[in-house]
Amino acid sequence: MQQFNIVYISVFAFASIWTIFKLFKVNPNIIIETKFIKASTILFILAAVFSILTLFVNSGMMDYIRTFVMVIAIIIYLMLKEGLGNDGFYVNGHFTPYKDVIYYDYFEEKKKFNVVFKLKDTKVEDQFNANLDFNLKDKEKVIKTLNKKMPKKQKRIKKQA
Repeated sequence: MQQFNIVYISVFAFASIWTIFKLFKVNPNIIIETKFIKASTILFILAAVFSILTLFVNSGMMDYIRTFVMVIAIIIYLMLKEGLGNDGFYVNGHFTPYKDVIYYDYFEEKKKFNVVFKLKDTKVEDQFNANLDFNLKDKEKVIKTLNKKMPKKQKRIKKQA
């Protein structure tokens, strides 16, 4: 069991350090942030809670260290922002320049303002989507920024049923 704890501690310590570098690189460049509470955020919070709950089963020193490192890694990841920047947008710490966007569309959905980007993959001849969910109060600011940064790239996408 100690070997697994050492592996977990190593992996999550590396992930924490890597994410801290991403955090300092990404967060200052975001001008409009996405919504914080999403399904993925809730899943990461549940993962942190479940890692803490494992201490009721195993409570050795390595288990405490593992849990601490895992919770810190999750908290640091949750601090990583997504949103629009001056030169592109950020999703999960990954930067995509506006020039790589083939087209984009936006629509209002319940309590969020959703923006869908169709992107070209630079490694292979393929295309994929990236989605960002903004607060409704940021709708006008997002539309204004997208029209300024990517004029003539907005295209209506038929809604999937």
